[in-house]
Amino acid sequence: MNVWRQYSVKAGESIKMILVDEAGDKMYAAVRREQIKKFERCLTEGVWKIITTITLNPTSGQYHISDLKYKIGFVFKTTVSPCDTVSDSLFLSLAKFDVILSGSTNSNILHDVMGQVIDRSEIQDLNANNKPTKKIDFHLRDQHDTRLACILWGKYAEIVDKACQESTDGIVVCLIRFAKINLYNDTRSVSNFFDVSQVFVDPTLAELDLFKQSSGSFHKRLYAPRTGDDDGDYPRQTIKEVLTSSDVGKCKTVCTVSAIDTDWPCYYFCCRAHNKKVVKEEAIKLEDVKQPQKPRFWCEICNGFAKSVVAKFWLHLHIMDQTGEARCMLFDSHAKEILGTTAPELLDGSFDEIEDPTVLPDVINGLKGKTFQFLLCIQRENIFGGYDSFTVVRVYTGNIVDEIVQEDSDAYVDPSSLISIEQNNRVDATIPQGNYHNPFRPFLKPGTWIHISDFRVVVPQSRVRYSSFRFHIKFIWETSVYPLPELVKRDFFDFIFPVDLKYPCLEDWDYVTDAMGVVTNISAIKKFLFVCRQGETDYESRYVSFELLDNISAAYNYQPIVAIVRFWRIAEIEGENVLKSEFGCSRIYLNPTNFPEIDIQSYMTFLVSLVPSSKVMGLILADEHGMTIEATVGYKMSDHYKDFINEGEWVTITNFGVVENSGSVRATTHSFKIGFSVDTVVRLTSPVPAIPHYRLASFSSIIDDEIDKSVLVATKKEAHNYRRYGGGVIVVVLGWWKIDRYFDGPKNVRVCTAGPISTVFPDPDIPESNEIHEINNRMGKQQDWSVTACIFLSLSLASQIHCSSQTHFPSHKGGAGLSGDTSHFNSITRENVLSLKEKDLIEKLPGQPSGISFRQYGGYVAVNEPATRFLYYYFVEAIKPSKSTPLVLWFNGGPGCSSVGFGAFEELGPFRVHSDGKTLYRNPYSWNNEANMLFFEGPISVGFSYSSTPFDWEIFGEQADKLTAEDNYMFLVNWLERFPEYKGRDVYISGQSYAGHYIPQLAQIILHRNNQTFINLRGISIGNPGLDLLIEADNENKFILSHGLVSQKDFEEYSKVCDFANYDMDECPKIMPKFSIEHNKHLDVYNIYAPVCLNSTLSSEPKKCTTIMEVDPCRSNYVKAYLNSENVQEAMHANTTKLPYEWKACNHYLNSVWIDADKDASMVPILHDLMGEGVRVLVYSGDVDAAIPFTATMAVLKTMNLTVVNEWRPWFTGGQLGGFTEDYEGNLTYATVKGSGHSVPLDQPVHALNLFTSFIRNTPLPQTP
Repeated sequence: MNVWRQYSVKAGESIKMILVDEAGDKMYAAVRREQIKKFERCLTEGVWKIITTITLNPTSGQYHISDLKYKIGFVFKTTVSPCDTVSDSLFLSLAKFDVILSGSTNSNILHDVMGQVIDRSEIQDLNANNKPTKKIDFHLRDQHDTRLACILWGKYAEIVDKACQESTDGIVVCLIRFAKINLYNDTRSVSNFFDVSQVFVDPTLAELDLFKQSSGSFHKRLYAPRTGDDDGDYPRQTIKEVLTSSDVGKCKTVCTVSAIDTDWPCYYFCCRAHNKKVVKEEAIKLEDVKQPQKPRFWCEICNGFAKSVVAKFWLHLHIMDQTGEARCMLFDSHAKEILGTTAPELLDGSFDEIEDPTVLPDVINGLKGKTFQFLLCIQRENIFGGYDSFTVVRVYTGNIVDEIVQEDSDAYVDPSSLISIEQNNRVDATIPQGNYHNPFRPFLKPGTWIHISDFRVVVPQSRVRYSSFRFHIKFIWETSVYPLPELVKRDFFDFIFPVDLKYPCLEDWDYVTDAMGVVTNISAIKKFLFVCRQGETDYESRYVSFELLDNISAAYNYQPIVAIVRFWRIAEIEGENVLKSEFGCSRIYLNPTNFPEIDIQSYMTFLVSLVPSSKVMGLILADEHGMTIEATVGYKMSDHYKDFINEGEWVTITNFGVVENSGSVRATTHSFKIGFSVDTVVRLTSPVPAIPHYRLASFSSIIDDEIDKSVLVATKKEAHNYRRYGGGVIVVVLGWWKIDRYFDGPKNVRVCTAGPISTVFPDPDIPESNEIHEINNRMGKQQDWSVTACIFLSLSLASQIHCSSQTHFPSHKGGAGLSGDTSHFNSITRENVLSLKEKDLIEKLPGQPSGISFRQYGGYVAVNEPATRFLYYYFVEAIKPSKSTPLVLWFNGGPGCSSVGFGAFEELGPFRVHSDGKTLYRNPYSWNNEANMLFFEGPISVGFSYSSTPFDWEIFGEQADKLTAEDNYMFLVNWLERFPEYKGRDVYISGQSYAGHYIPQLAQIILHRNNQTFINLRGISIGNPGLDLLIEADNENKFILSHGLVSQKDFEEYSKVCDFANYDMDECPKIMPKFSIEHNKHLDVYNIYAPVCLNSTLSSEPKKCTTIMEVDPCRSNYVKAYLNSENVQEAMHANTTKLPYEWKACNHYLNSVWIDADKDASMVPILHDLMGEGVRVLVYSGDVDAAIPFTATMAVLKTMNLTVVNEWRPWFTGGQLGGFTEDYEGNLTYATVKGSGHSVPLDQPVHALNLFTSFIRNTPLPQTP
């Protein structure tokens, strides 16, 4: 009878339907998400089918379609086959209106109702459950003139509204199938029940003919006609008129808030799932509870405590005008409009109710005395019950006084007062929806001149506007339009300059603009992170980016395409200001010919000529400590500051900005630079004693590739490119030159000019110059010096050498000279990234063995703005670092387990913890033998990571995978800013267990955002991964049986009674505990052959003969003791805020709130996407892990339908069998590790290092002993 798609947080997407048999009995049926593809094509509404092999499950929820207490479930063995039509009946069971109104019918059963639509209200645009929807109110009249109130939502509201508009005789009969009965204020009404209901207007039914025959005369046009325009042009009334009104309806009222009604709460808490008010449980107060317990709220619909609650406003105000006083009520959406904030933001994470109603928040008290224009709803209880409180259904924004004047004025508005052809003015115009546009359609064509009269002038309501004019034109019924001959040959372009796009004014964001240029840098089709509902497409998430170059005379290696974009708006996308097309109005013209008055060639030249001639001023500043930083003065301000800034002078600069120092080359190693603004103040000051700020680079350091090529070389300490003029020698110092390797070779290096920033100082007065002269005099003037680095001078700079030495090298007391190879600049107010890196340096870990040469870092990185969430990291540089050594991120799973505790100190880090919990010993098979290893603890609340503001666990749990991936990405981006030397390095992401979710999701975000922040992701590797829980769960028991953990009899019994298709609700729970081996305290589920910890007590001295190859079952207790030591935390820069709880390896509460839908989600589609982008994938399994056994992982890989490239074969380490491996098309390799459990680097460190090394070097695993 009805088929619809339904989505729930726990179960995901499913198909729901209502079935009816030949007897007319109706029953719910459902198809789960994993079977949708199998059945979706054969389930068609209105078609009879034969359905066999089904399950019967108890019905749940409050509302049902019949008295039957069961619903049908489809299983894998269910079959749906065709059937001849049994009956043409719709099996209507129309409920009588008087029975519904009397309350004698079962309100939990959905009923069919039919009647004539009368008293229809305007259709409303609302937000329900944070989603936009529509609502319409009306009454249904039956043949006995009994009237039943009705409310329809969403698409059903649009169906009725459209039918009433199109009706010619004013008679509309509506049939609502499976309608819900509501009770509010002792008044019963009906409404649709989500997508379960069906709405038919004037259906062709025998019941309709019977209804017409028995109803007598129909009421003509009893649905309320529209008064005014579609946007809600309701009459304005005073409060006295509202109080004395005798008509149900709506009206505008301009009123002033005189007081807040404190008899009612200002806000309440409701269940997120049902949007209904919940009741707070009395808080439990126990003296031994260290941390305050989060309050719980009882939800009547859930029949239990709500999993997630949210605060919403419920304001009751006393309002008044010059005629009287009344009260009004504003629900959350309208209260937010006048308060400018949301209830959760106002409460700031608190769940406390207002104890003293006279003490209200300032933002609510601030409403007193303010004037608003409300749209009030006058209801029956206001008219007949004397109820003086009215519901606010809309808040009008804008200038109220102007709006009153406009609506009350009937004066004719002269069009010339709005539009001036000579001034190229624009004005917005609006034609309301409905039939208004029909008379005007023939005249409304682009490029047509028209005459408009008898229109209305209103205040613009839309944020996006097409003109900056104060008012806009609104068409009404009396408006007349007729065409005019062309008055002036113009296209009225309003072109924007790049600088206006980069630094827009506040009002520029609201108006559309035009641009013109040559199309360059066109991207492929990209997608925003967007998940579409079933049946919809992701078309709205697709976009293409490109650039417009305003230089048509430039040289291109392709035929240039000139584009004109019209009516595009400035928007911020991925942190950059761009022109974005607006839906409906934006246009783009490629090589346009329809603008004959624009000569593209001359116009492009004209565009270039319009760019201001002043150029950006670049500076290099040095402070008294010898630290240097770049500064930029924009072209609009360069003329203002040029008289105050001279080379060699000391100045004090205040009120500046700090911006990222982008570009392929920089004058300093600093990641930021100073940006001048209109508020920046520059004052001359007297010189101060200072440390020399120049750093002279040696030829050997340049040739041996020891200097970062992205930073301009300050000078060469031995760079004495001299020429002989009259027998003399000139020593030349080159400042801020670029290092370049002009062809491959060990010493084929040169330095080149880098534009205006580069300079030459002949014979500078510095000690190094004098030293070179002295050496030259000792060796003789005729000595021919030669160097392997060739220096190329531009003509302008070379001319400085030919002159006598008039250009002197500024002394360090004089100000800005040569750039230093420094790490920070002391004058800026924002703490820079390199100083943070230095602060994070770990001098030495407590108990660390001697002979450690590699550096270690530890600290916090903020992952949001403003900084409130901080992830802790532990970073270990490679033992033998080089500029090509890759960066590897490591994740442990859980979700909620620490990568520092497990990964760094138990598995693959450089150290393990002794049994005393105080000292460390080396791990010779640490992965930093091959890579720089980065461990960080995530998500928030794992290990040392924390949030400085209250954290809503329920909200996090509902989208945990997504939020974790976003935080992980922001951590990596911000960490690379702190460690810029790793930008551009090969990056690999590795981990195990639930990292099977973390890693693919993070990799996907990296690839999607590489046009914003480039990260050179080369591959991912995941051990014993959780990739698809549903498939893995079905294959775990095969491993359990094959390793003798259950009997063959129990396995056969389990397969019989616990099979999804033949689930036995009585017998399956009895056999299930035998397969839940994770609860067996005598068995380690992560390595079934490993011993378990029997004594967790720390030893006073480290155990003797401790080796890496010996796995201590109590190791986690040692790590916990070590990381909770205050001196360890201090050395690692951890727990700096003194968290009120101790460090733990796993946060089990976080795991408990993690939504099952995320845990069950399959990562296979993401793996396919990554492989399609060229990312190499390694999946490996320890062959004695029962948590996620190799049988489960192989079953998941089988569903990927990959072609095998290299068949199953053994691999070896040092002559010993390491496991087996197989390669697939698309750069995916699967390997097993012999004798290893869940943590391969822990159980088999030698094999693990071999596996890891082969992966990052992209070499095959050894196939021979």
